[in-house]
Amino acid sequence: MQPVRCDDGRVRNFRAHGLRKAALYTLYKAGGNVAELQALGGHGSVAELQKYIQEIEQDE
Repeated sequence: MQPVRCDDGRVRNFRAHGLRKAALYTLYKAGGNVAELQALGGHGSVAELQKYIQEIEQDE
C-alpha cells in the first residue's frame, strides 16, 4: 500500500492488517455480533477472533 497523508499532515504507511483490525474494533464497539466480526475479519474460527475481542475489551 502507498503512504497516505492524513488530515493532521503526517504521512502514514497503513497496512491491510491494521485497517482490518481497526474495522473490527469499530464494528465491535458499535455492537456487531460474532458472526459479523468473523465475516469482516475473515477469521476461520471464533477462537481466532477471540484474541481481537480480548484486546478490544482490555482497551476499555
